[in-house]
Amino acid sequence: MKGGENRVVGINCKAGKGRTGLIICCYLMHSGIVATADEAMTYYGTRRTKDGKGVTIASQQRYVRYYEQVLKTGVPEPRLLKLTKVRVHTIPNFDGNPFITAVQKNQEVFTSKPQPIPKKATSYDIDCEVPLYGDIKIQLSNKARGSVCILKQRYI
Repeated sequence: MKGGENRVVGINCKAGKGRTGLIICCYLMHSGIVATADEAMTYYGTRRTKDGKGVTIASQQRYVRYYEQVLKTGVPEPRLLKLTKVRVHTIPNFDGNPFITAVQKNQEVFTSKPQPIPKKATSYDIDCEVPLYGDIKIQLSNKARGSVCILKQRYI
């Protein structure tokens, strides 16, 4: 990009909003076009979408804000946190008892015991006690017929 106006960068993702927006917002801050994460996300959203909503996924917004902090103060050390429970608000429709798996750096670091869903529940908790730090992926799964079905994944 420093070679002149004729240089172009192409960035692609599934819908062209979230992951692409994250990278573009970070570039906008890195290059000095905008000063803050919120300015970058507003700038990108108004130019990329009709409704002004570009980067809408909470974890992607968080990473744009992390990059703002990195530019201002450098890379922070990860904090040790304790995951005590995972609350599921939408009850999946399946047979069996769900469990969670925490994945860090592509390694499973914790798997809870399968826990039954209370009848007529609108939400339920899966209890756990596990210390974690850094980027964590939480998978909600169900063992069905000898295999594991991953129902939902979320990065925290």
